[in-house]
Amino acid sequence: MRERESIYLDALPTEEREVYERIPDADSLSEEIRLLRLKLSRLVGQETMTTYDEDGNKHTHKMTEQERTTGILACTDALRKLIRAHKQLQVMDDRLNGDGIDRMEAEVIEILKEVRRRGADA
Repeated sequence: MRERESIYLDALPTEEREVYERIPDADSLSEEIRLLRLKLSRLVGQETMTTYDEDGNKHTHKMTEQERTTGILACTDALRKLIRAHKQLQVMDDRLNGDGIDRMEAEVIEILKEVRRRGADA
């Protein structure tokens, strides 16, 4: 952790520090984005769907267009959110490295507000 980030983190109230620490870093977001892209490409070309019941028994059936559409929409929605979060983290990192703590503080406050809104909507 960089010194400026550490100083800022120490200044956050406990509740906001906990939220900040739960936000994934850019590297883990990149991995999630890659996995969702793979899942999306599989959904587009996939003909069958395999699921497992609670006993671990494998069940395979022909994928319906409704299942395909639902999966694709869920993946694209998740991708959109992850890409937006990744971009926000990059902006914060850029500001930490050059534009000063005041701009970064404003950005973190906006992200925390968004996290709270999303939590209330869930």
